[in-house]
Amino acid sequence: MTDIFRARPTEDDTSLDISELARNAYDGVRRNLWLIALTVLVFTGATVVYVLSRDDVYTARASLLIDPRIAGGAGGVQPAPTLLLADALVVDSEIEILRSDRLLYRVVEQLPEPRVEEGDGDAAPSALARLRARLLPVDLVEPPTEAQRLEDLVRWVRSKLAIEREGATYIITMRFRAQNSELAAFVVNTLAREYLVLQSDEQVDRAAQATRQLRAEISRLSDAIAEREAEAQAYRIANDIPRSETNNTVTQQIADIDSRTINARSIIREGRSQLQSIALDIKRLDAPLEIGSLASLSLEDWGMGQFQDQLRRLQEQNAAGGWNDDLARILERVVEQFRSELIRLRDTREARIAVAEANLAALAEERETLEREADRLGTVRIPLDALEREINSLRNQYTVVSNRLRESEGADRFTPSIARIVDLAVPPERPSVSGGLLTVIAGALGGAILGLGLVFLREQLDDRLRAPRDVTDALGLTYGGAVPMLRTRDLPLPPAIGDRLNMADHSRLDRQQLVRLLSGTYSGSRRLGETLRRAATLMTDPVDGQVYSVLITSPRQGDGKTTFATNLAVFLSDRGKDVLLVDGDPHTGTLSRLFGEAAEEDIEETWGDVALIRRLSPRLRLLQAIPIDHYWQLDPSHYVRAVRSLLEEASGPDELTVIDAGTLTTTVEDLLSLPQIVKVFVVVRFGRVSTSALRSVLRQRPIVARAIAGVFLSQVQDRKMKRYDVLPD
Repeated sequence: MTDIFRARPTEDDTSLDISELARNAYDGVRRNLWLIALTVLVFTGATVVYVLSRDDVYTARASLLIDPRIAGGAGGVQPAPTLLLADALVVDSEIEILRSDRLLYRVVEQLPEPRVEEGDGDAAPSALARLRARLLPVDLVEPPTEAQRLEDLVRWVRSKLAIEREGATYIITMRFRAQNSELAAFVVNTLAREYLVLQSDEQVDRAAQATRQLRAEISRLSDAIAEREAEAQAYRIANDIPRSETNNTVTQQIADIDSRTINARSIIREGRSQLQSIALDIKRLDAPLEIGSLASLSLEDWGMGQFQDQLRRLQEQNAAGGWNDDLARILERVVEQFRSELIRLRDTREARIAVAEANLAALAEERETLEREADRLGTVRIPLDALEREINSLRNQYTVVSNRLRESEGADRFTPSIARIVDLAVPPERPSVSGGLLTVIAGALGGAILGLGLVFLREQLDDRLRAPRDVTDALGLTYGGAVPMLRTRDLPLPPAIGDRLNMADHSRLDRQQLVRLLSGTYSGSRRLGETLRRAATLMTDPVDGQVYSVLITSPRQGDGKTTFATNLAVFLSDRGKDVLLVDGDPHTGTLSRLFGEAAEEDIEETWGDVALIRRLSPRLRLLQAIPIDHYWQLDPSHYVRAVRSLLEEASGPDELTVIDAGTLTTTVEDLLSLPQIVKVFVVVRFGRVSTSALRSVLRQRPIVARAIAGVFLSQVQDRKMKRYDVLPD
């Protein structure tokens, strides 16, 4: 079955209708204006009481400048390299120092006792101490100790103190609130000065502590260096290792031997090359051809140069044909001289080569000996090298610590302060908390905001049927109109009828009085007449114009369905329609008791001793129960059968049937099964039935739900007519 109780879909459910939201918000505020006015009055009254009862409070202000470029503050924080880190590590840390207990204790100790008592009552003993003094006898209350008194004063100072940073600057602002202006200025100025004193004391303490630590470290390093040097010297003596200045003697000797070996090998190579040149020159002297230049003879020797020139001239004369015996003897003698010189040179070179080879063998043997010594020293020097490296490291540490000691000894004299006072507080002349009118206005605005919140909460949680959109949007049903709450004195009725109706004793009225009463009811109320015309329209088929009969029910007793049914029946009869008004509520019989016993001439049809049809006017008949005085003895199912039988037998073809049924029960479904009943009107008392409850009841009665043609709100007061816009559009 289709869920007919959901809100009817619009063309675009996902779209946001700002005008609809604004209209709903306005309607909610208008309906709950009393709640907003109540919250505004309560808050305004409370604010007025507060303004009249509060004491004047003075706020003193002092400022400090924190320079993060200077190393170290009261907290010992080093400066950060960037602005952001400086803000986080320097300025914020100094704010925490200003809030610390040790600084506040120094401030509290300087507070004069009379000033504290005169300045603020909160500086008295703590709340727990006051409660203990109030509950216990005087002789059992222990006076506070000095430590407890200081603790209370520190807690009081911290509650009145506000420390913050001014924007992105390095300025820290301190504010203190008190009822005494001089006390406020004294506390904040004392805090600023004590902060600077604490910072200076800590700088001196840190410098002295650093100096002591560095001196202790220097003493330890000196002892360690002396100890390691003694170990190294003892190891040298035990292993016959030279000191550090002769550590490389063996290595140097090996290098010298390598150099001498290279020289000897060079001499050998050079001598052998010269021997080859000498052998070649001797062969050339023995050859019959021209001798030419001798490569093995050095031209630097002047005598050999002369022999070379003489030999060249002789060869030139021989070539010119001037050869003779004398020239031949001279040439032979010169050649013999050259040969002798070459042999001498060969012997000399051979001797040098022999000496060089002997030296080379001796150098190889010596080098082998030195390498063995170097291997031995390399093995025994490993521990010694480790000791020497450790000694060098200790000496480097000693140098660094000595430099730091010299810097630390002058740190307390040359380190500037990280903070300085920018502005000291003066006793304020005017209270910081003023403007009673502004406070009252703020309280009224707060009450209005709270009232709006309560209105929103109430509108969200309260789903009672009180407006047309509660029917159309929440239930998806058609809204018929509103039945106003009518008073007898407001109707144009004769005094006799009005007096008897006000008596509410169910006295029997004659037929003419009843018809006149009902006609006067809707004619005396314009809004009721509009609602009845709306109901008549809903009973008419929009296609063929046929008017259908209707069954009127309600979710609970006392919702006004009988009043609405009788007025609708009289309204239709006055408009020329034949109407049969049926008392279809076997549980209460309100309609039957209202009209009372029927006269014999008015009765038209009967069904045993259970029900009858009587004539009220030319166009209005009533189907009612017979045992009016003992209505509670009726069997509901037996009565429903009687009503069904009478309707089937006595209902005219053009006669409209208006059934005043009971609440939404099985009896209503039985009456709805009649062929002439097509539509159902549901009458709901204004503001008494929730949407969820009615939805739940209708889901249990799907036959009734499908036949509902309109929902009417009953017993609506005049002032709520406009507030909730209950009239249909």
